[in-house]
Amino acid sequence: MRHLFRFAAVIRRNYEFARRYKTGKAATTPSPATPPKAPKKPEKFSFHGVTWEDPYSWMSKLNDKVAMRHMDVYIEQEEKYTEAVMSDSERLLNKLHFEMASRMPFDLSTPPLRWGPWLYYRRVEEGKPYPVLCRRLASLNDDFISHKYPPAGFDFTTGKTIEKKLVDYNQEAERFGGYAYEELSEVSPNHQFIAYTMYDKDNGYFKLSVRNLNSGSLCSKPQADRVSNLAWVKDGQALLYVVTDQKMRPYRKSDPNQGI
Repeated sequence: MRHLFRFAAVIRRNYEFARRYKTGKAATTPSPATPPKAPKKPEKFSFHGVTWEDPYSWMSKLNDKVAMRHMDVYIEQEEKYTEAVMSDSERLLNKLHFEMASRMPFDLSTPPLRWGPWLYYRRVEEGKPYPVLCRRLASLNDDFISHKYPPAGFDFTTGKTIEKKLVDYNQEAERFGGYAYEELSEVSPNHQFIAYTMYDKDNGYFKLSVRNLNSGSLCSKPQADRVSNLAWVKDGQALLYVVTDQKMRPYRKSDPNQGI
């Protein structure tokens, strides 16, 4: 089940806009804003007898920590410039966001996907920026379906008694410096483990993690960096994965005899 319920969380921003709108925060008087200019660091390139100069090539050097710090400063300046330019429409934006937020359910959830005896889904808890991967037994699901208001679907308030949280991506964000982005996600055929890759922004690659779904704890092995593909074998007793080199090219796969 690759890319299991990729789900973008936007509810925190909507609540923030709704809160600001309710408090009646007045729009500030717009001040003249000057567009920021990115630093120029000319670098020459030559290919096939053609030479040219690129003053912004430093932006693509993800492994250069100094360049990335300069990039963060520039992006922050861009954000402040955008806020200044859009300041005269702040009340309108707040009004629109409040109206949209008021129409959204408090518990956002993906449609459940049945696999074996389980229903897998992701949902966003109120006030949190990232979703939680959960599952519940399909045999108990009907007891928690709302028949009074069909669009409401699953009743999360009472249904939490049969729900099991598998991966809380808010906690994953704490592991990876406040940012959580998942590329691959695969539950083992025996439903005992989940293997997934999270982006490590400090190093610029995806890191493999394997979690025990019964205990909720992370497994000590396997561990690998720059993982580009994965698949369970031997009914979930072993994990195959592909590792890339520094140039993001696949060059090595794991040993299928290495168990979890």
